[in-house]
Amino acid sequence: MSETKPRRFYGWIVVLGCALMMGTSVGLFVNCNGVFVKPVCEDLGFSRGAFTLYSTIINFLGMLMQLYYGNLYRTRRILPIARVAAVVTCASMVGFSFASKLWHFYALATIFGLSQVPVSMLTIATLVNNWFVDKKGLAAGLAYCGSGVTAAIMTPVLTAVVADHGWRSGYRLLGVLGFVLLFVAVFLLLREKPADMGLLPLGVSADAADGSAADATPAQAAVGLTRAEALKTPVLYMMVFSFAVFTFCNMGMMNHLISYFTDIGYSEGYASTIVSLVMTVMIGAKILMGAIFDRVGALWTAALTGSFLVCSLLMLTFAGASPVIPFVFACFYGFGSSTGTVPLNFLLTENFGSRDFAALYSLVSMMSGIFSSLGPSLVGAMYDLLGSYSRIWPGLLALVCLAAVTLVTATLMASRRNYNPAAIHKRKG
Repeated sequence: MSETKPRRFYGWIVVLGCALMMGTSVGLFVNCNGVFVKPVCEDLGFSRGAFTLYSTIINFLGMLMQLYYGNLYRTRRILPIARVAAVVTCASMVGFSFASKLWHFYALATIFGLSQVPVSMLTIATLVNNWFVDKKGLAAGLAYCGSGVTAAIMTPVLTAVVADHGWRSGYRLLGVLGFVLLFVAVFLLLREKPADMGLLPLGVSADAADGSAADATPAQAAVGLTRAEALKTPVLYMMVFSFAVFTFCNMGMMNHLISYFTDIGYSEGYASTIVSLVMTVMIGAKILMGAIFDRVGALWTAALTGSFLVCSLLMLTFAGASPVIPFVFACFYGFGSSTGTVPLNFLLTENFGSRDFAALYSLVSMMSGIFSSLGPSLVGAMYDLLGSYSRIWPGLLALVCLAAVTLVTATLMASRRNYNPAAIHKRKG
């Protein structure tokens, strides 16, 4: 009888594939962008605000397209779309290496932004939600930590490549390496649903699923609010505001860290070491956060999510006072930079349930992401205006404090109004 059960749950292989996907789409293609700001601007004579607008275009279009893909995933298979997107995004990244004018970067950013969602967070969140009911926080943490692994390794490597061979070689390296990682993920490892392999999601028994694993749907998937119902609640808009602020500040910081640290007197090697440390901490942070969230529930998750970014900005504000402070910043920011991944995935499920997860996740990501996409270019424009990053961070700190209070309040409201009965039942169990 025991031979009829698989020895290992394939969902963990799916998590590995998701980690490779996250490591490419975010770790390489987003978190390493800061390496290019100074070299490209100095070589081609761009202002930092004008150049980083290409990152804003990518992020804005990516978030806008989430709603389209969220609806598409209701009726179409995910992986064939992801395979096409993998080729287009990697080709676009190589294309940046041939750019010589701003409009070249903007045009390629448009192509990249329109095609990035199928190899990014919406797809990862949907696959994790398909495969896991139990240990969903841990699975999400493991999947999302891929961005920290690749960025931690590649930030110093890419900095050295750009210094020795130029920024064009850096973009080509990202494009080729990204294609290798995405090929392994979307062509070899990922499977869309447990039913495709005759399995059930982790935490769902055959009895609960009404028999056959091949066509079973977890009972938990029917619990919670639909997207239309969630749109009528203030909780949704409070969460959108909070995560819009978190991700806006996160993207605004991430793309300018190396420039900021070198501006206040640290060497490029030191600055890239700090960014690499952020990514290294992020690896463990996402796994640890996912495991902790499974245990402490939604309210503590909301409180911790905001506090990480508050502490990060406090340390960043005083980073020039001592060479030790940037290392303390890196430890906090390793957790704080994860706010748009593990906490968002977890709190959406806890507050609204899994009934309409892909559509709801895409909507919240799009609505908050539209604002977050302004982070790199707006911070760059403020730098061009003020001449200093140190005058920008206190304003971001005030915004994050407001967003943190808002997210805790929203989570309390969702719990009291019982939008997701399954979460309350789980806590009682």
